[in-house]
Amino acid sequence: MSSERIGSGKTLTGQSREIVYNVFNYFMHHHNKKMMVESLTSEVTGVSQRSVRQVVCEVHNQVIAAIKASTLQQSTSGEGDPPASKALLPQVTFRKIYST
Repeated sequence: MSSERIGSGKTLTGQSREIVYNVFNYFMHHHNKKMMVESLTSEVTGVSQRSVRQVVCEVHNQVIAAIKASTLQQSTSGEGDPPASKALLPQVTFRKIYST
């Protein structure tokens, strides 16, 4: 496999970021060593390891924020736990970043 970087210094679109995150998740399900998975994801996608970390961190932060907002909304509305049909995973929005 070539060690060339695809689009070095170019902006990652939301769709590209989603692909990077999906590749990272795929490898995380098969290996539990985060640093190895970041390196492998970087090699497979042609995106720097730093950009892989940024994508993963952004998704993690968005999920935590959505969970906090959901918990806050439930506690202020006076409702208990929502029925299982209403317990949805938060939707993650991928924004553009610059690849390093």
